[in-house]
Amino acid sequence: MRLLTGPPGSGKTSTILAQLREALKRRDSGVRLLVPTATMAEHIRHLLAREGFLVRPQAILTLSQFTEPLVGDLPQATAAELYLLVVETLERQCPPQFAAVREFPGFCAALAEGIDELATAGCGSSQLLGVAPGFATVFRSVEDELVRRGRALRPVRLQRAAQRVRRAGTGTIHTVWMDGFLSLSDPELAVVETLARQVDLIVTLPDGEVAAPSREALLRMGAAERHSGRLRPLPATESFVAATPDREADEIARRILAEISSGRLFREIGIVVRNPELYAAVLGASLERFGIPARFYFSTPLAEQPAARGLRNLVAALLSGWDHTSSLAALRWLSAGRNMDRFDFAIREQVPARGLEPLLTLAKQDLWLAGEIRRLAALDSWRSESLRPEQWVSRLKELPDTELLDGALDETARCLTGRGSLPLSRFWKGLEAVLRMSPLYPEDRRRNVVHVLSVYEARQWELPAVFVCGLVEKQFPRHFPQDPLLPEAARRQLQRQGIRIRTQADREREERFLFDLAATRATELVVFSYPESDARGVPNLRSSFLADSAWRPALACRPAPRLSSRWSGPVAIREPALLNLLAARHAVMRPSSVETFLNCPFQFFARHTLGLETRPLRPEERLDFLLQGTILHQVLAEAVRQPGDLETLYDHVFTTLCGKRAVPRGYRAEYLRREMLDNVRRFLEEPRLPPAVEIQTEWPFRMPVADSLEVRGRVDRIDKRADGTAVVIDYKRSTPDLRKTNRLQGPLYALAVERGLGLKPVGMFYCSLKRRHEIRGWSVPEARLGVRSEPLTREWLEEAERAVAAAAVEIRQGRIAPAPASPDLCARCEYRDVCRYQRAAAAMGAGS
Repeated sequence: MRLLTGPPGSGKTSTILAQLREALKRRDSGVRLLVPTATMAEHIRHLLAREGFLVRPQAILTLSQFTEPLVGDLPQATAAELYLLVVETLERQCPPQFAAVREFPGFCAALAEGIDELATAGCGSSQLLGVAPGFATVFRSVEDELVRRGRALRPVRLQRAAQRVRRAGTGTIHTVWMDGFLSLSDPELAVVETLARQVDLIVTLPDGEVAAPSREALLRMGAAERHSGRLRPLPATESFVAATPDREADEIARRILAEISSGRLFREIGIVVRNPELYAAVLGASLERFGIPARFYFSTPLAEQPAARGLRNLVAALLSGWDHTSSLAALRWLSAGRNMDRFDFAIREQVPARGLEPLLTLAKQDLWLAGEIRRLAALDSWRSESLRPEQWVSRLKELPDTELLDGALDETARCLTGRGSLPLSRFWKGLEAVLRMSPLYPEDRRRNVVHVLSVYEARQWELPAVFVCGLVEKQFPRHFPQDPLLPEAARRQLQRQGIRIRTQADREREERFLFDLAATRATELVVFSYPESDARGVPNLRSSFLADSAWRPALACRPAPRLSSRWSGPVAIREPALLNLLAARHAVMRPSSVETFLNCPFQFFARHTLGLETRPLRPEERLDFLLQGTILHQVLAEAVRQPGDLETLYDHVFTTLCGKRAVPRGYRAEYLRREMLDNVRRFLEEPRLPPAVEIQTEWPFRMPVADSLEVRGRVDRIDKRADGTAVVIDYKRSTPDLRKTNRLQGPLYALAVERGLGLKPVGMFYCSLKRRHEIRGWSVPEARLGVRSEPLTREWLEEAERAVAAAAVEIRQGRIAPAPASPDLCARCEYRDVCRYQRAAAAMGAGS
């Protein structure tokens, strides 16, 4: 046996691949290359195939694939099966110290992961007994149950494979290389030791403390060590910092396109991440927006697939007695893309609710939907039945679109064998665990793609250009909290018994090694990056692995508009019949509608011409600013008209309006109820304007403004003064910004009072009903109202009237193009996903 060692990037893999190429040239079928993961094996096969070599699949394998023919009679227990065995053990004989937490899935998962870690380190339950007795009891029960079922964990199977190789040999295999392993566990070393007696074995391991125990074990077996120094020069290094992970991903995409424009291929570029759970979605979204093909070498839980989500929603709806939220999600799955938006909106407006009869009432106009709901009713009996696991599998397989889940259903039945008859709720808990713990690797055979790799997956990869992202503390390096099941003292005690289980210090050393590994995957260019803040805006601390070098800020960037080449003309309505329809529909407008048009013609078109509805708010969101404003306006109007017990009036209005909107009672609703009551009371008790001889509230008006155009609205409050003047007041939930040039409500309200009531407006104010009760607006200086304000002039009133007339002309001419007055408006626009306004998107990116 030979041992080839060296630092990351020292060329160990190149040496092994060179020897493999020579064997392939000789068409030698007696060689095997063993690597840690299946995707690594696939990558090396593709690499050699592009060089013209014919590579049989069995020539490059994982260690598990290599040993599988030797232990096929001893199936490996899956992660889900181990988890369910832990759950079963805790239900049957739970140690007293675990009694309070045995129902928590996270605790059961931690126990299962701990058992797997201990078994991988070569530790059995008997060795754990003196260290963690409660844990050892659960471990022993799991071991016994696995033996009874004829199944085993991976370390046991490796030991069985070593025994069989020792007895039967390796057949025609005469040379084995093992490359890409960071270290080797004791069960893996048992296989290595046996192979070394049968074949010419070459093992590569890195330098440093991470692999030191494995190197020492191989040397004790008689391995001849050869150290490999660095064979290639260090790549060029660049670095940048971005505002957020989204902007970091955009900058990576921009730099990738720059590399492509210089002649590099997509497949020559890689992105290495330490935390795929944080970066996979962010990188995927950015690369797709920029049109960059990419393959992600990560598995996703089977539970995240549409079929699994649909089945979960259906079972949740059934078990809940057809809760409408879950039932709606289940019907969406069954609809297979069928348009049921109106039904969807109707359901969302009335949740929380349950039962199929109300759903049938809402679906009476849709025969297909009504039929699906009646078919759901046929499942009602499932809720009270108890069946054997295989019977539940048969029933669930009869549901539509569950073919992808057949394997998970069968595994669940096998894991629950011996449990007898079970209610659906108990079977579903087992199936959920299987779905959650079953990895699914998407099929992707594209060749010219950017490779997005975890740092472990990148071990055997070498690419011309590599990006290493997310370099912040607690991410890279990761922060490892104390393990409550196996604390540091217990781990050190096990190490003194000769068990190679990792401690906190070992994990920290591995993090440093992984960074060095990622930094050496590039042959020409490596780019380091990190975000200044996380997605919530919380500042990040730059990774301690990074040197204090010059960090360039990420450039503001957005993908080029993909549709710009197809259409560059003006966006407007030209059909005469449609223009006549526009004129008729908008013959009467509210001031807020005109303001919407001036803010963005497309927003006006979507909201007021097409009348596009937004998705109803969730129950906890229904007490929004709009409803809060309605409550405050009605309370203030009634309080002025009929002074009395303010709290009684307020509670009546609040309860009535919240009841109509089905606002659930809870902490948020009660907090806002009290806050608004305090604000109203303070506003009425502390007047900021001079007293009036008469107060008129909720005054409706219609005012001609231009040819065949009227403006209508409702003035919150008019303070009439003895000299025939008036102060116009409009209540606002928050303090308005008078600097907005498109604000027309104030001057139009003032004109309406002047023309409709014959009163001269000397003041127009917005009164904030927040705690500070700020008053902002316009006034005639001679009125001496005692409030700082902008001048109320005739020119100001006439300018507003001209703006309305001009807007009306443009509306009737069919102007609907997306043209926001400010890019900031796009972030709050409910139609931003359909307008495709690229300049606004670019400006939003620059603002970040």
